[in-house]
Amino acid sequence: MKPLLALALLALPTVGCTTPEPGESIEVSGVAGEADRLRAVDALARECPRGNHDCSPAGEPEIPRATGPVPVGAAGFDLSMLEEAAKRRCTSANATWTVESRDMDSCSASVGARLPFDVSLQVCDANVCRIILSERMTNVAEATDVWTSAVAELTHKYGQPSERVLDVPASCARGDALGACVANGLAKATATWAWVTGAGVTAKLVATTPQHVFLFVVYSDAAVGRRVHARGL
Repeated sequence: MKPLLALALLALPTVGCTTPEPGESIEVSGVAGEADRLRAVDALARECPRGNHDCSPAGEPEIPRATGPVPVGAAGFDLSMLEEAAKRRCTSANATWTVESRDMDSCSASVGARLPFDVSLQVCDANVCRIILSERMTNVAEATDVWTSAVAELTHKYGQPSERVLDVPASCARGDALGACVANGLAKATATWAWVTGAGVTAKLVATTPQHVFLFVVYSDAAVGRRVHARGL
């Protein structure tokens, strides 16, 4: 594991949204650079807070609930804090605050210890309800190793994940083929921690193009789930 990544995950503190229609796939192809990352962030913001199971039709079995400490925030930001308070915390750290959309902001750096993540904050009713950390993989072929190390660190912190999927066909493991496979849905790497309180943590690989693969660590509070259910989804 890269030392900075290990530091980032160990430093995380402990304690609406819309969803795809059934059968709808979320397209995350985009242009290179920051716009590419933001498109991936937007796709993740539309996902269910604790994996697709929370938005599945009634009657489907639920995934096991996490039993470790419930996260209260990440990268120096607190879940449920006021959006204005998050902005002040970002700018007081000499970082740049950007309003990306009506319910999505970003801070150009983590607050406090400098971590190797870009930081996006989803807002529900003027409060931060989701913290999205993303890191672009400089070596695509090593992305699954980075994801595995990240999941191990999160497991140490939060206990066994509610669900863990690592499915990489042999044809996708050669050279730079992994990026294309993740982008096309042929390879998957995702782990989810789901708490009975409604909070959730997800670590997953997302590829916007074969050359642009990101590790995302997403923290959601109960407000995200309440908004989903309030809309009857």
